[in-house]
Amino acid sequence: MSLGEKRAFIIDTNVIYNIVHSSSNHEIQAFLNTYNDWQNGAYDGVMYFAQEVQNELEVQLLSTKINKKLRPRFRMEMSKFRTLQCSSTKKREHAVRQLAAYVAYTYKIPITGKYEDKNRETMMQYPSVSDARIILTAIDYEYDIVTSNIKDFLVLSCINPLLHIIRPKDNYPIVFSQQFYEELESDEFVEHLREQIINDDSTT
Repeated sequence: MSLGEKRAFIIDTNVIYNIVHSSSNHEIQAFLNTYNDWQNGAYDGVMYFAQEVQNELEVQLLSTKINKKLRPRFRMEMSKFRTLQCSSTKKREHAVRQLAAYVAYTYKIPITGKYEDKNRETMMQYPSVSDARIILTAIDYEYDIVTSNIKDFLVLSCINPLLHIIRPKDNYPIVFSQQFYEELESDEFVEHLREQIINDDSTT
C-alpha cells in the first residue's frame, strides 16, 4: 500500500514545512509527486488538516517561527486543505499518551517491510497533548497520518491496526510485525486504554 492508493490522509504540521521548502527538499519527492497529483485532480485520495494542525500553524504565522517572506506561501498551502474537527477530551488525550508510554516501555517495537533495519532501533515515544489530538482526529475519521515525525505518532497503529503512519520521505506506511499486534491484543491494559480512547463518552 502506498500513498498513491485511494485513501484519506491527515497532514501533519511538518509536512506543510516540507511542501513550502520543496525546492530545496528533494528527500520527500515521492510524497510531493502525490501532493501535486492531488492538486491537479489526478489523485483519488483526499488530504486533510486536523484542527490542531490548523491552530498550530496559525500561531506560528504570528511568531518568529515562520519567516515573514514565506508566510504568504504558507497561507496559500494551508488554504488548500479542509480542516477536520475532533471530539477530543482530556480523558482520551491522556489515554493516548499513556498507551504510547506503556507500549514503548513494555514492548520492543518491531518494524517490518521498508523500515526493517536491524542496525537501527525505531522507538515509539509518547506524544505531546497537541499530537495526541491529531491522533484522535485520525482515529475518529479512520484516516492515516502523513508526518516526518514518526516516533510521536506510532501509537496510532496500536489503537487501530488498520491505520498507519506514512513518512513522506518513503511514501509508504510503517507496519508493525504480526506478532507485535497479537501481543497487544492479549494485553488487558492495552485493551483498557483502547476502550477509553475509542468509546469515551465524557465531554471534557
